[in-house]
Amino acid sequence: GCWNQYSVYQWEHWGQKLGLFTDTVRYHLDYMASWWEDNRKAAVGICLAAILCILLALGLLAASVRRLPAAWLGFGLAYLAVTMGATWLLSAPRYAVGLFCLPGISTRYRQREASVPTVADALAALAKGKTGNYLAFFPSYAYLQQVYEAFAARWPDIPTLVQQRSLDDAGRAEFLAQFVPRPAKTLLGFAVMGGIFGEGVDLVGDRLIGCAIVGVGLPQVNPRQEMLRRYYEEQSGCGFDYAYRYPGMNKVLQAAGRVVRTPQDKGVVLLLDDRFAQPDTARLFPPHWQHIQYLPGTAALETALAAFWDV
Repeated sequence: GCWNQYSVYQWEHWGQKLGLFTDTVRYHLDYMASWWEDNRKAAVGICLAAILCILLALGLLAASVRRLPAAWLGFGLAYLAVTMGATWLLSAPRYAVGLFCLPGISTRYRQREASVPTVADALAALAKGKTGNYLAFFPSYAYLQQVYEAFAARWPDIPTLVQQRSLDDAGRAEFLAQFVPRPAKTLLGFAVMGGIFGEGVDLVGDRLIGCAIVGVGLPQVNPRQEMLRRYYEEQSGCGFDYAYRYPGMNKVLQAAGRVVRTPQDKGVVLLLDDRFAQPDTARLFPPHWQHIQYLPGTAALETALAAFWDV
């Protein structure tokens, strides 16, 4: 590919480039302000710590003006300008994980049947982005089966694998054994979110290069969840968060965590639901999800995937 594609991708998608260290300080101040209310630990541990390190480095150089040779000071300033002025050096997660969302899809129970063709199209775009192994996670077996049947009918040339309702250890091992390194053809697995493949699965390297998460993982409404909702509503006024939203996001993060298991891994996470674009859900994203791209449809997804895999 193009020798400077790395920097081109930075500029086109996030407006990031080589600049003054003051740009990096501003970058961190902006993120610290946006994270302060919902994720103060990240704001202090990442942003404030980085700002203090930059100021400390400048302070050390200033204190050494009369103690070090001019050449050494020049090298120190040049080093600081390059390492602290390139905002892309702060953005490694977006190169390890391409994070995309199609907010035009609703997977709420009443809209699920209507969403099946659109979800199948999105999964096809994901699977065609690069030859490899993928997993798609669904909120229920019934919905999984609906999308699987639509997908298999439209794209019979893409091999698929479906999690069965009851799998013993041997069946689980057989399912995972299909995700081989350096596959010659793409494989798309269909699994249930929060199930036996949603956590504790280490498909390192290119055994898994992408996953789609269909829906926000909310638990089903039942007496136990409603009891939790009422309790936390009385205690803090956040009953829905504790009973439904937090457990759902936990399942989403567990599923997304199957993609990158080592520092050398690279892959794609695709979120399919309009609620991922709503503040009540987006505020729960971890700091390394700040680079998420919201896309209008499958055509834009195909373009974004091509750009991601080209870097």
